[in-house]
Amino acid sequence: LWDYLDGKIKPSDFADFANALYACVLEFMVGEELTEEQAAFYDNHFPEGNDNLVQWEILCWASFLMLELLSIYGERLDFDEFESCDAVDFVEIDEMLNGLNDACIDFAGVECPSSYAKDVIKAMEDVYETPLFQSIVLQIQKGLKDALEAASDDYAKLRAEYQQYSIIPQEFSADLMEY
Repeated sequence: LWDYLDGKIKPSDFADFANALYACVLEFMVGEELTEEQAAFYDNHFPEGNDNLVQWEILCWASFLMLELLSIYGERLDFDEFESCDAVDFVEIDEMLNGLNDACIDFAGVECPSSYAKDVIKAMEDVYETPLFQSIVLQIQKGLKDALEAASDDYAKLRAEYQQYSIIPQEFSADLMEY
């Protein structure tokens, strides 16, 4: 995606990759069967035992972005649900933020005495008030705002900046991957 933004590649250059990646995401998430070619892609890119849901959700989001770009530029799509896409809409970001919300309940030590709806709803409301959750949301908002306002010659600077930090404080990053 960075290479696309930098103008180094065009959507047709990543069409095979994006379609295969999304097929693998579907296989992991819902058990969709893979073609022989897709299975080879899966075996090549995803080692046995790679069942980290957070990583798969990120891959799902990235594959959505790439497939939306393929649709916008009229490139090959193996999935009908993307054919009418005419703009990037960040459709899966709400799922990622919901997962982050759940993780922050644990990380911030917010009390959730049971899995009853009333306790979970209260914990979700309480987590919004924690400095941890607020700092993460502020970083996400800043990143999205910067990306939306950036000119194409700013992409390299943003890329270098984003490679230097994570939106999750360092002390929680390993825990998030385990979550």
